[in-house]
Amino acid sequence: MALRSRKPNAARLPRSLVEGPRRRLESSFARQFLRNPVAVGTLFRSGPFLAKRLTAEALRHKPATILEVGCGDGAITKTLAKGAAREGIRFLAVDINAALLSKNPVRGSLFQGDASRLPVRSADVIVCGLPLALLPKEKVLEILREFRRVAPNFVAFQYSTTSLKLIRQVFPNARVVTYVLANVPPAVVISGSAPAAR
Repeated sequence: MALRSRKPNAARLPRSLVEGPRRRLESSFARQFLRNPVAVGTLFRSGPFLAKRLTAEALRHKPATILEVGCGDGAITKTLAKGAAREGIRFLAVDINAALLSKNPVRGSLFQGDASRLPVRSADVIVCGLPLALLPKEKVLEILREFRRVAPNFVAFQYSTTSLKLIRQVFPNARVVTYVLANVPPAVVISGSAPAAR
């Protein structure tokens, strides 16, 4: 009697376990992450709880213009743009990745550009989705100084507080506002303002 090797039977596993991970990896966002993890920052798109918390924090600054930097495919952008529109606030978004920008559902206010040379002259608050902890220290400081040139207020989400010390070099009163544990991966929201120019 010959022994047959037993292969896992996909029919015995729940369909979500078999198809779910494959479908997620086929998404444009995951492909972009696999091509350049430092530029994208995470394998997963940001969730609605994080988007709502970032929007609330950006609106707390009472801006006339919100600029989202690192908007990607729009996971946060949709909520920010709706919140801005509801309050009569101008909304703009920038990302360096053309492939992700093409998937972003918000139209008319998207720009392709580098965070260290923003294609926008001024805003009241910048909402940052860049993975600062993965970038070299000099690049982070260059980006943060550009943010300060454009806007006095700063809101960011990160996946750790590693970059908070660098953020405070440009936005001295930056602080952790909240942790969003419902996001995958869990995120921290950081907010701050730069001192007024004299």
